[in-house]
Amino acid sequence: MSEVKIVKYEGRYRGDQRHGYGKATWSDGSVFEGEWRDNKRNGFGSMHNSNGQIYVGEYRDDKKCGKGKYVWPNGGHFYEGRFEDNNYHGEGKFTFSDGSYITAVFDKGNIPGKGHKSWPNGDRYYGHFAYHKFTHIPHGLGRYFVYAQDKWFTQTYDLNVPSGVVLYTYQGPTKETGLFHGWGTISYPDGTKLQTNFVDFGSLFALRVMSYLFFRVVDANQIFFTHNRSTYAKFTRTHYAHTHTTDL
Repeated sequence: MSEVKIVKYEGRYRGDQRHGYGKATWSDGSVFEGEWRDNKRNGFGSMHNSNGQIYVGEYRDDKKCGKGKYVWPNGGHFYEGRFEDNNYHGEGKFTFSDGSYITAVFDKGNIPGKGHKSWPNGDRYYGHFAYHKFTHIPHGLGRYFVYAQDKWFTQTYDLNVPSGVVLYTYQGPTKETGLFHGWGTISYPDGTKLQTNFVDFGSLFALRVMSYLFFRVVDANQIFFTHNRSTYAKFTRTHYAHTHTTDL
């Protein structure tokens, strides 16, 4: 198989090095137009690959690095966000051909923490993902919002398939990222309910009053639920209600 190499260049030079704005064409038909430094793509540019993939964004030493947009052939789906060393790295968003999208903080192409996915029908998922068959799908602990029922279901997923029992459900307002925010109700399978005014609550392990959980009183009307010095949620004393003490 012959080596793919640049066969044509139109642009600026410094000495015998491509340096400044220019357009290069490779032997396979791929074309790059943008900034060069010391014979390498550096700065902003657009790369149209012979296979139909397109990248528009920043480069460093011939590698995608910085902010950019990567589009798959026929515009089927695309990624827009941060890159490093040719990988999705940092805050980014995948948009798919069916209109669904994933937002997450990527680490070398993977989602090491929690991410958020939304579908056109209003369904949403917040939790852990796995890279499987060239895409990211729910895998591990997460919560799924069923728009038709106006309710979040928290349970584990095995490569996009729900597995195990539903740990709890939630009804109430959330932010776009899936954080509980506002007056809502968590319901457990045993009938226990927790009603509170959530503030940016993102833990997948819902609140319960346990022996190791303690209160930190802020003033006469507000209390923070805390554990191991980490704030879980804030609620008003007058609105707090739960049926009984139980374990997760």
